[in-house]
Amino acid sequence: MGVDMAEVKDGVGEEKSGRFKKIIMVIVGGMIIVPAIVLAILYATTFVADVTFVEAGIRNNTNFSVFYIENDIFLENPIQTTSFLRHFTDFIEIENSFSMDITEDLEIIYNFHVKKTLQIHHLGGGSSTVIFTDSAEIDGAAGTTFGNRLYFPSTNGDGEPGGTYRFYPSEYAAIFSDFLASNEYHMGGEVNPNNFRNYSAELSIEFTYRILTAPINFDQQLVSTSGYKFSIDQDVFSLESIGNSSSTASANIEEDMPDVDIIIVAALGSAVVVGMVLIFLGMRNMTVKISEFEQKTNDILKKYAGEIVVSKNPINLSGYKIMLVDDFEDILKLSVNLNKHVMCHHSSSRAEFCTVVGEYAYFYSISNGEKAEMANMADVVPIYTTVEYSEKPKVVNMESIIPQDFSLSLPQKSISNPNPSVAVKKSISDDKAPTPASSSAPRRPMR
Repeated sequence: MGVDMAEVKDGVGEEKSGRFKKIIMVIVGGMIIVPAIVLAILYATTFVADVTFVEAGIRNNTNFSVFYIENDIFLENPIQTTSFLRHFTDFIEIENSFSMDITEDLEIIYNFHVKKTLQIHHLGGGSSTVIFTDSAEIDGAAGTTFGNRLYFPSTNGDGEPGGTYRFYPSEYAAIFSDFLASNEYHMGGEVNPNNFRNYSAELSIEFTYRILTAPINFDQQLVSTSGYKFSIDQDVFSLESIGNSSSTASANIEEDMPDVDIIIVAALGSAVVVGMVLIFLGMRNMTVKISEFEQKTNDILKKYAGEIVVSKNPINLSGYKIMLVDDFEDILKLSVNLNKHVMCHHSSSRAEFCTVVGEYAYFYSISNGEKAEMANMADVVPIYTTVEYSEKPKVVNMESIIPQDFSLSLPQKSISNPNPSVAVKKSISDDKAPTPASSSAPRRPMR
């Protein structure tokens, strides 16, 4: 019949193998798409602006100590009181320290300077008017650091923020006296101590810190000025605090967006697309509704797998007289009694079953709603003298077509003929076709 048995495959096995391949396709697609989606989400989160609340606080601390000249009355220094005698005072020490704390590590730029200011006021008309000012910066420093804390102790030396500074009130009192003398001279008179009452003088010491941070700007400047001022024209004086010793500020830091990496985006996008395609194809193939044709073909192939040989190639029936059969059961009974296999070839739209007896090929086919055609039989040499092939085959009398030298023994139960167009018109009894003594081929029971 032209069938190469090396190329014959079992239909059920092919179906199972195909379904297994579809499942593998879905699994592989899932293994590709799930990690790709997770990585894509993680990569996308890097482009979400991360806003951080930052708070900073600074504290500018100052303390003073007054030291008297050596005398027989005040024996201990520094003097532990709040009011001081100017004529006993030798010098005043002012200590300064600075600290800053930030909730995030940032680049900190600081600027520090110390300034002294001498002011002379004229008292008259119930008000005080500044008539002379002498300011000078006596120290300063600037720098940059990185972190979340900044600290300058009072023990720092020159050129560093913070530290301890010494002032001599007598020096500034002398300046005040020189001012008054010059004033009296220009007025054309001599220095009159009573004229001192119309003037006053004070000295102020200021420690100023200015802080900048990168890359953010706080809602207010981080600037602190702290220090003291005291009178130098009075016999008794006190040190008065000036400025603001502390300051706080806050800001929101929004991180810069990274640049989009085209290669990463393309790789993740391709992986997602490939995974979706594999899953779609696998699921579509597994969920396609089985047609009536496919269901009927599969039922026959599964139920009679032991009696059917499926050919990968079309069955070549040229040279045989084709006998059409309307019921597969008829071909099956014939093949069982003759100990022959039913040959089968099927495609997506047609299934063909055939058993050869001598020069006759008993043929049964199932089509997918199409008009029945004799597939792969264009080269059939004999003309169909017994049965003309048509959309509705003619009834075939198997007694008239089985060769006389064939002995056929069918089961005792007659072949039913519910359909008047069935190919087998009636059963063949054992007495019409006795089994020859020379026939010893074993029979296979029907399934």
